[in-house]
Amino acid sequence: MEKEIINKLDSLRQEYSFLAKKDNSYILNACVTQVLFYKNPSNILGENDLKNIIVDGTNDGGIDCILNDLDSDYNDMVFIQCKYYEKIDRDTIRDALSKMYLTYMNLLEKKFSNFKDDLISQYTDCNYEMEDGSLVKFVFCTTAPKNKIKEKEIQKNFKDLIGDYNIKLEILFEDDLIDKIIEFDSLRRTVSAGKIILDKAKNYLIYNEDESDLYDDAVIVNGSANSIKELYSKHHLALFSQNLRFFVSSKNIDKDIKKSISDYKRKFWYKNNGITIICDDYDISGKELKLKGFSIINGGQTTTLIGKNDLINEKNDFYLPIKIIKIQGYNDEDKQQFIFDIAIATNSQKAIKPADLKANEPEQVLFSNIMRQNGVFYKTKRGEVIPNDYKEKYKNCDLAKASKLGLAGIYLMPGTSRSRPSIIYDDKQPYYEGIFGKEKRDDSALTIKDLLFIDNYFDTTFKKEFAGKTTKTTRITFANNSRTLCLSFAGFLSKYLNNKFKEDEIKKIVNADYKTENDIKEVHKIFINSPNVSGILNKRAYEDLDLLRSKLYEVFSFICKQGSIVYSNIDPKEKTNESNWLKSDTSFYKVIAETFDDLNEEIEKDHETYSIFKK
Repeated sequence: MEKEIINKLDSLRQEYSFLAKKDNSYILNACVTQVLFYKNPSNILGENDLKNIIVDGTNDGGIDCILNDLDSDYNDMVFIQCKYYEKIDRDTIRDALSKMYLTYMNLLEKKFSNFKDDLISQYTDCNYEMEDGSLVKFVFCTTAPKNKIKEKEIQKNFKDLIGDYNIKLEILFEDDLIDKIIEFDSLRRTVSAGKIILDKAKNYLIYNEDESDLYDDAVIVNGSANSIKELYSKHHLALFSQNLRFFVSSKNIDKDIKKSISDYKRKFWYKNNGITIICDDYDISGKELKLKGFSIINGGQTTTLIGKNDLINEKNDFYLPIKIIKIQGYNDEDKQQFIFDIAIATNSQKAIKPADLKANEPEQVLFSNIMRQNGVFYKTKRGEVIPNDYKEKYKNCDLAKASKLGLAGIYLMPGTSRSRPSIIYDDKQPYYEGIFGKEKRDDSALTIKDLLFIDNYFDTTFKKEFAGKTTKTTRITFANNSRTLCLSFAGFLSKYLNNKFKEDEIKKIVNADYKTENDIKEVHKIFINSPNVSGILNKRAYEDLDLLRSKLYEVFSFICKQGSIVYSNIDPKEKTNESNWLKSDTSFYKVIAETFDDLNEEIEKDHETYSIFKK
């Protein structure tokens, strides 16, 4: 069995006390429930909830779990069957699904006599929670590898079995389950539970910020390197969920730490700054320190290199200083700010980039969740691993990428997006708040999702296709440098076609003197203050991706041809190359102004193409 699965099952034993003495076959039910249906951090899977959800046992009718999908639109009902197997074949899966379906039919018809009481009770409760429009979902999960099993064939057989009933089936094999575990861990703000072994019983230093307080705020201990290695083995990157970044290799620092581990283990305590951990709570009993809801916020390099060191084990162990700090705050926002402040104060070994400083800001955590709900994996920190389901370029992005896209497609600043994207982190400017702030983040998330698709289409398809259909090399050269121009044009169209510009604003844009600083500033204000649209493309546009790409080709062809004409008419004394010319937002303003009449004719002539931007 792959270690990611074993480690997750062990972690669940610590997280839920009723699982402590259960075998892996039973705990797999809890694993699938959690990583598939409780990955949204706002959904809390309590111990009593999980006890009710798992109905595995005698007379379970082949159903191990029953629950409502809290993230679905109408509280869909979910039936789960898990097989903790090393190997599996198609017939075993087919028989399991047939048994599940027969049981569901009996439950639907209230034929309860052959089933255990807790299954009937849980089914009745979940059925009551369903709403008009609810779906029924079957999930079959096995720890066995897929090998040569054809999933499409299983899906077809299942559809033949259920006939007219609308039941959605999801099948997970070993690799699929591992991906879901990695994705779940990447969304968690903390690891639920863990332990560190101390050098001696009662050898710790307590700190109370308020000496009259009966509770300890922090403690410093000498922790076992082997226990840190075991934590890393079980949780990997999830250990660093509240760090400003994950492990980012630095040759000199890594070399020194490795040398200290291999050559100077007994002096490691003197040579290393140790590890800082924040947690919801901790408890020390003898030589064992138990942690609840914790994350390593400083010492990622040390932890990772210890975790990957084959020489460290129970017999070959050493100790390092570890600071444990309880999270303080009256609400989630206060607590997140406390964590963020501690993370900044304790991270000093490596240069921290502006994006790192924003990584754990409350609005970034919320934005990440919204992006995930919209089908995009949003990385908030360097070193984060992208799950396989999000490997396609338009299905994942990070803060830096989202910022560039936002500057181009939301604020219509294509030049700034490519030449000075760091302006997003300037607190004196409105851009960061306008994209990630509370009032804007829902709309921005949809817009960034669309821009990712558009951006990927430009890079992977449009440039090559345009070059193959265009005879003028000057236009091809211009188009090759027009990525952010096209993104801003798409953003402009979504606002223009959805009436986000006032009539007098359009007149100012078209009639401005782009050699006059005041006129340029006026147009700039119009563009950056124009109301955002909730997404650039309408949802119908995604129904046929080939058709969407063909329409984007027509739109981009138009703006690249028009843009190249405007560029070719520049006074030779002011002329620079295409790349430099497009680094100015003013160039985009000029293209819009000088081709505005042609644009309206194009929209009128090819209304169907431009309808992808109309809400």
